[in-house]
Amino acid sequence: MFFPFQNVPFNKLKFTGKWSMHPWETGKYSDELKNSILLTGVIHPPFLQQHSDTSFEVISGHKRLLITKQRLELDRIGCFLLPADFPELSILDILLTDQIYTAPLSLVEKARFIQIAMGCITREEIIEEFSARLGLKKQKSAIDKMLAVLNLQDDIIKEIHSGCLQDKMVMELQRLKHPEDRLTVVSLFKELCLGTGKQKKLFSLIRDLAYRNHTTISELISNNKIQQILTHQEMNPPQKAQHLGKFLQQQLTPAFLEAENSFSEFSKKLQLPENLTLSHSQAFETDGVTLSIKCKNLQECQVMLPAIKAVLKNS
Repeated sequence: MFFPFQNVPFNKLKFTGKWSMHPWETGKYSDELKNSILLTGVIHPPFLQQHSDTSFEVISGHKRLLITKQRLELDRIGCFLLPADFPELSILDILLTDQIYTAPLSLVEKARFIQIAMGCITREEIIEEFSARLGLKKQKSAIDKMLAVLNLQDDIIKEIHSGCLQDKMVMELQRLKHPEDRLTVVSLFKELCLGTGKQKKLFSLIRDLAYRNHTTISELISNNKIQQILTHQEMNPPQKAQHLGKFLQQQLTPAFLEAENSFSEFSKKLQLPENLTLSHSQAFETDGVTLSIKCKNLQECQVMLPAIKAVLKNS
C-alpha cells in the first residue's frame, strides 16, 4: 500500500498518546536510538494521521520524533501520512508492523498493543486478526492475562520491558497478593543483579519461607539478618545472592543445608580429578548420586568409553 510522504512542521503534530506503545517511557529514549539518528538521521519515517492542514496525530515513531526535535533542532520532519478516514483496524496493523520491524515485542508491548486495540475493535477481532502475530492462543483468557500485566506497578513494567524479568516470573509476581511484595522482589532482583535462572530459585525460597512464617515478603526481607547480608560492605552482588540463598534455605529446610554440607565434605575427601563431578539428587529426594565425566571432545570420549564400560561390567 502506498502512503504519501510529507515534511510536517513539529508545531502541527498532536501527541495524543492514544497510539503510544510505551506510555511508561514518555519523553525517554535509549542512547542507542539517539546515536543512530544523530549518525544517519531517521531512515524509518514515523506514521501520522492527517486530520486537517494543521493537525497531524502521531501514530508511530514517538521517540524518533522526540530525538529529531530535541537533538537535531529541526522544525519539521518527513513522515508517512494516513488520511483522516483511514480504518482503525488498518492503523493497528501498521502500528504492530512498525513495532515488530524495530525489534521483537516484549511482554508489556504485547499487552499495550492489545489495550490500544481494545479501544478500536472487538475482543473477537483482536483474537482473529492479531493472535498469531502476538504469539498468543486464540482464547479470550489469553487477552485477559495479557491486559493484567499492565496492572503491575510502573517500575515492574519497565523491568519487564527491558528483559530483566522472564515471562514466567511475571506470572509468579501476579499471583502475589500484596503489591508491595512485587516491588520488593523486583527491587531485590535488581539489587543482586540476578539472571532469570537465579531469580526463580531465590523467589521460590522467599515465597515459601514467607508463606510458612505467615508474613509478607516485604516483612521477611526487612528481617535484620537478611538486611545484614544485603547491606554488607565487602560483598559484591553475586556473593550477597549466594549468602542470602543459603540463609533462606537454612531457614526453610535446616536438614537440607546440613546434608549439603555433609555431601560437600564427602566430595572433597574423594579428591576427584578436575574432569569428574559428583552430584546428588534434587533436594536429596533419593540416595542416588551422579558421577559425571567431562571430556575435551568426542575423540577423547571414544577413547575413554571402552575402559569405563569394562569397569562397569565387572562391578
